[in-house]
Amino acid sequence: MKFFVCFLGLLFIIPDIALAGGTWVDTTFVPPSLGVEKDVVLYLPEGYNPGGTIDYPVIYWLHGWGGTQSSYIPYTKTSLDSLISSGQIQPVIVVKPNGWCEPYDGSMWVNSELYGDYEDYVVFDLVDFVESSFCAISDPEYRSIAGHSMGGAGSMQIALVHTDRYKAVASHAGFQDICVAMPLFLPAVLEECPESEPPYTYDWGNGSYTDGLFLYGGAFSPNLSAPDSVDFILDENGLVIDSVYALWELFYPAHMVKQMSLPIDLDIFFDCGTNDGWIGCYESNCSYADTLTDLGIDHEFQSLTGVGHSMNLSRFIEEFLFLGEAMTGIAEGSVFKAGLLLEPAFPNPFATSTSLRFELSEPGHATLKVFDLSGRLVATLVDGELQGGHHSVEFYAEDLHAGVYIYRLQTGCAVQTRRCVVIR
Repeated sequence: MKFFVCFLGLLFIIPDIALAGGTWVDTTFVPPSLGVEKDVVLYLPEGYNPGGTIDYPVIYWLHGWGGTQSSYIPYTKTSLDSLISSGQIQPVIVVKPNGWCEPYDGSMWVNSELYGDYEDYVVFDLVDFVESSFCAISDPEYRSIAGHSMGGAGSMQIALVHTDRYKAVASHAGFQDICVAMPLFLPAVLEECPESEPPYTYDWGNGSYTDGLFLYGGAFSPNLSAPDSVDFILDENGLVIDSVYALWELFYPAHMVKQMSLPIDLDIFFDCGTNDGWIGCYESNCSYADTLTDLGIDHEFQSLTGVGHSMNLSRFIEEFLFLGEAMTGIAEGSVFKAGLLLEPAFPNPFATSTSLRFELSEPGHATLKVFDLSGRLVATLVDGELQGGHHSVEFYAEDLHAGVYIYRLQTGCAVQTRRCVVIR
């Protein structure tokens, strides 16, 4: 497991690069799984040519409760434009579908008798639509999924169920472990009830925690013949109903991974702020990280010191760096340029030095440079003519601050980037 405690009071600085950057495209289509028209917004990188021969990796990004496909568009564009133009990631397409629906302002991105089949919409219909309408690579190795809050939980659930459909997942501030979270926020639910003691009544509109349980109930325990169309998880005495809890547990990542065959072929990233305003959210993410560690499942969990529930620029940068590294490069047609291979640093994380190894398919001029997360060049390790074959250089970091650094290998028009972590 890789565990980083990030001090995000110092936000990553976006390089001042005067480029037009990518563009947003609004569109709609009727997914067969839902049978109603749904809005979709796509980020297309600078240089995208709908009639060209270049196809791109795709990130599917799921918004949170009460949001829409338009959520966090400025942060998304700013971070992608900067990372792509500085060469820290390769050009990608980002697809933002709309998961808002009645009656509880969200879908949890699952198949539900009440909400509709939103999981099938995202996993199958949306992918088919994007890959048939845009220059998107149709290989799952170059397809990832991510999201925030409701979308953070939804993206992790979908990725675990459909590991054959995605290369990587990035989840922000999603509830990952109901066993840990439920006891912590239940007192808040009871405080929202109009009664001060049993028997309690639970109604949509009591407060945010009660409303959240209705949202989950519509996704995990829908019952169209029941009041409010859900089997609510609490009884009149404020106690968890075991049969409903068992249904909910099936959808939570910390439970799901325990039922899966190992190893899991999925790159996993998730984060949560220590000041997340939703009671139990941070604790549930820490518990999920512990579960993955106990199972021997490689992952990256970032504990964000002093950060709340909302997304910020730093979280987008970290996400796109992780997913960009998982989905390597830019494709011509459906085959990636095969001029070079950049391997993971070893050791990583490291305190003083690490070995950076790479392979060139043929002789040529190559550069290997290291950048900090602001895009500032901190080291040039290679800049010259090299023979084809395997190469290795040492990166010495005694004079650098602890943190995440990007190393980028380029030869001709082929570029690959990876990350390494300096610890103190």
